[in-house]
Amino acid sequence: VYLRDALMAGELPLWNPYTLLGRPFLADPEVGAFYPPTWLFIVLPESVAYCLMVSGHFAIGGWGMSRLARAWGAPSMAAIFAGVAFLLSTHFLGRVQVGLVGFVCTISWWPWAMRVMERLCRRFLMGDLLRLSAVLAVSFMAGHPHAFWLCGCSLGFYVLPRCFYGSLKSAFFRTVRSYGSLAGSAVVAFALCAVALLP
Repeated sequence: VYLRDALMAGELPLWNPYTLLGRPFLADPEVGAFYPPTWLFIVLPESVAYCLMVSGHFAIGGWGMSRLARAWGAPSMAAIFAGVAFLLSTHFLGRVQVGLVGFVCTISWWPWAMRVMERLCRRFLMGDLLRLSAVLAVSFMAGHPHAFWLCGCSLGFYVLPRCFYGSLKSAFFRTVRSYGSLAGSAVVAFALCAVALLP
């Protein structure tokens, strides 16, 4: 609401005077001001924007988890069930119920990041590195740094057991390559997020 009011008044909302004794606004990553779905609140009534944002992230999260389950070799019905189970989980539906929309927006991108990391663990492709960078950047911009941190940590924990198989030498190189891909993606993602991090 403050973002919309400030923009409609022709002001750049650098400072939020309504929280505590005031705090930075655009420089606060929890605001999500640079996350495109947040802009729905600028042009639409709050209730409509809220419904569109939440339902859109339900679709993103459920579809992403279904695709991830298929990448793990699950049959199509089991993959659909995995998508539904993800949406009904405490971390997803529970956060919607208590109004933590930023958390929901951030965590809905987690299955997509895992899906791309799964592919990078198998073989390095520059396109996948850029896809992971984009997903990480969007996830950070969604407005919940703690959820972003949890998603990033899960990717780091995922790499080792996923890559460490076969001969010791091949497992070592595969693991190093995958961690390097993850680190490279994180650097590019934070460069993409500079618009939110620099203020």
